[in-house]
Amino acid sequence: MGDGIKRYLNLEAKNLLMAGDRLNTDISFAVNNNFTGLLVLSGETTIKTYESQSVKADIILNSLNDIVPYL
Repeated sequence: MGDGIKRYLNLEAKNLLMAGDRLNTDISFAVNNNFTGLLVLSGETTIKTYESQSVKADIILNSLNDIVPYL
């Protein structure tokens, strides 16, 4: 699926970001496709859960609203 997204958007993985609240789906997808992974803690994953897992995001925000400074 990641390759399809890259082709459809005509972008390299380094220029794509996957934002989500789940480590086992959203952030794993980002890691597996070399996209930047942005984890938001306003959903399923808590910081305690995150710290105990091996999958790591590139960016962690409390809420997607906190993304504004990165735009």
